[in-house]
Amino acid sequence: MALRAIFESAFDITYLLTIFTLGVLILRGGPARRGELPAQLAGWTAIVLGFGDSFHLLARAWALNTTGVEAHHVSLGYGKLVTALTMTAFYVLVYLLILRRWPTARETRTEGTYRPLGPSPVMSIVVYTAAIVHVLLVL
Repeated sequence: MALRAIFESAFDITYLLTIFTLGVLILRGGPARRGELPAQLAGWTAIVLGFGDSFHLLARAWALNTTGVEAHHVSLGYGKLVTALTMTAFYVLVYLLILRRWPTARETRTEGTYRPLGPSPVMSIVVYTAAIVHVLLVL
């Protein structure tokens, strides 16, 4: 069990450091500094992903390396709650990034769709409604 805890914790910490580092590098890169929205969205998407996953993964690493998962069910539960909420935000950000990075055939790549409903309002309504329903179900 101890070896598993060490390797799982090392992997989780490496993963979180990688995600946060990539997010910061994207935000500090040229396109994001010039104010290009897709680059800024990509950077913040990575940071939101790392922030949300850290609540679950750090609680799990702590539990594995101390008294065990069974003794930390409350902190692990809260970690999963925060992770579920931030993953919803992450997927909405990914959807917005897709709208801006890969425009439809009617638009050029430099223009992009800068409307929150994008080229297909029905699809956007489905995405936003699913996100709201997910948040309400999690809470």
